[in-house]
Parts: sequence; structure tokens; C-alpha cells
Amino acid sequence: MSGFTFSERMAGTYTRPGSHEAHSIEITGTARVVSLRQHLRTQKATFAGRIKMEAVAADAAFSGELTLSPLFGHFIRYDLDFTSDEGEHFLFRGQKNYKLQDLKSSMATLPATIEKSDGTLFAEAVLTFDWRELPAFLGSFRPLI
Repeated sequence: MSGFTFSERMAGTYTRPGSHEAHSIEITGTARVVSLRQHLRTQKATFAGRIKMEAVAADAAFSGELTLSPLFGHFIRYDLDFTSDEGEHFLFRGQKNYKLQDLKSSMATLPATIEKSDGTLFAEAVLTFDWRELPAFLGSFRPLI
């Protein structure tokens, strides 16, 4: 096996600074590791898919990378770029931090920030993985040869 792919979907809400009004957000994407050997050194995977962010992006493409270190670093980091419906560039940054005493919740919760291209905070978000989708998630893993 040279590498592998898998798909993931998470949904949740985001809020803007100074506001308590929650808006929906959802990401659906496919991670791709071309070389398992290189991945073991860098822990990186490409990640591309779609983001739906209420009042910002109805259904926009995103691309970026995941840093997958669930065993040794106890985290998965998401660094994604997308463009809003109005043509504004955004950066989605999030990280799942695994805690052995709360593994189920910590593996399913992704706190994130959404920044404008100049680094200004646009929103804070919390997305979750729906455990009912676990069979589909596990079934999405495919070897790359």
C-alpha cells in the first residue's frame, strides 16, 4: 500500500466576535495520503471538499491539509482555505485534541477559527462528528496503490 484515502463529515455552529447568534457550518471532505512512508515522517495529508457556512458560503470548495497525529501527538489539525460567496478568501483552522479520559467526545469535537486572509478573526466554530456516521467513515478508508 502506497497510501490511503478517507472521507469525513462534521457539522456544528459558528459565532462572530461580539455576537451570540449561532450560524450553521458543515465540512465534508476527503483526505489523501499518497505515500505512507512520507506520511509517517510528516504526518500530513491533503484534504479537499466542500464547506457550507450559513450567510458566508452556501456550498464552497475548500482545500488544505490535515496533520494526523492521533497516536503520538494526540491531535488532528485542520488547515483549510476557501472562498465565500462574495469572493472573500477565508482560512479555517481547527484542531481535535484527544484526551484518553474523554476519548469519545474529544475525538468527535473540532474547535476552530475562521480568519480572513489578513489574519483577522472572522468567527469561532465548534463542529462535531456524528457517531451514527462511524460505519460510513470507516468504510470510506481505501488503499492507494
